[in-house]
Order: sequence, then C-alpha cells, then structure tokens
Amino acid sequence: MTGIHGQNRAMIEELKDRGFIAQLDRAEKKHGFSTGMRTKADGSGLVMVSATFYPKVRFHIQDVVQVSPTYVYGPHRDLTQEEWNATMDFLL
Repeated sequence: MTGIHGQNRAMIEELKDRGFIAQLDRAEKKHGFSTGMRTKADGSGLVMVSATFYPKVRFHIQDVVQVSPTYVYGPHRDLTQEEWNATMDFLL
C-alpha cells in the first residue's frame, strides 16, 4: 500500500505555481488524460490518476484500496488508453 505516485491537479494547484499548472495543462491536453480521482466505469471502485514530469511526462493509475479513515492507494502502473477508457469522472 502506498500514497499517490506523482502529482495530480489538486496537488499542483495547491502550490500556486502558474508554470507548473501550465505544464500540467499542456500534458493533459497532449495525452488526453486528466489527473485526479476517477471511478471505474463498471462501478467496482475508485482509481487515482497522476502524472510525473521527469525525465518525460508519464501518466499513472492506482487503485484506491482503502477510503476511510484516509485514502490508501495500491501500486502505481503506467496508464494505458484502455484503462483510461474503463474509468469515468468521479463526481460528488
């Protein structure tokens, strides 16, 4: 069990670094992914999508294995288009 691998939009926006936010905006647009919490389309659980930027931009996905009292994430893996397509926005 682990924390989030990489950065997601909420983490980057909290830094208030306009350059870093712009870098994430470009990466998300280029790759067609967005970072943050998502739900599996089949309703079987939640996932976290994050990005790393060095030495190149990579998107990662982690299963949420525990929600309460705090989020705990499983091992990260590279995000594929197939896995992305099997998720949807997590709306409150």
